[in-house]
Amino acid sequence: MLAKQNPLVFHKIETVPISKVIVWDEVEARQLDLDGIEELTKSIREEGLQNPPVVQKNKDGTFKLIAGQRRLEALRIGSKNIPVMVVKKPYDDENAKAVSIIENLHRKQMNSQEMAQACDFLVKSMKSTKKAAKALGISQQTLRTHTISEKNKTSV
Repeated sequence: MLAKQNPLVFHKIETVPISKVIVWDEVEARQLDLDGIEELTKSIREEGLQNPPVVQKNKDGTFKLIAGQRRLEALRIGSKNIPVMVVKKPYDDENAKAVSIIENLHRKQMNSQEMAQACDFLVKSMKSTKKAAKALGISQQTLRTHTISEKNKTSV
């Protein structure tokens, strides 16, 4: 008899071949900041990986990267297999984009220009300020304060 799945567990840690982790086009469209990747790699080797990249399993056996592109790049240096956090309930594309953006918005040392680019990317990807704001859990007005188009209007 199969055990019931715990509804409170939304992910599980697995070790997967790094070659099976795919950075999807929508995430790849944003510019990856490679500054500090060597330091991140060194930190992971010395201190361990504190927060594995978040992925969801595709039907073809690959894993779609949802969050953790910098960690993935740091792990590519010398790793064949990596720990990842596999979400049990896959995200649709809009929510996957939002999760990816949210992680970057909360990343330490993210400047206002990077935040504006991330918010603009999400609004453009979702084709709606309302959807993007809802996905981020903020008001449309707050989201607008972070976008490049609004920053350009106020600086003119």
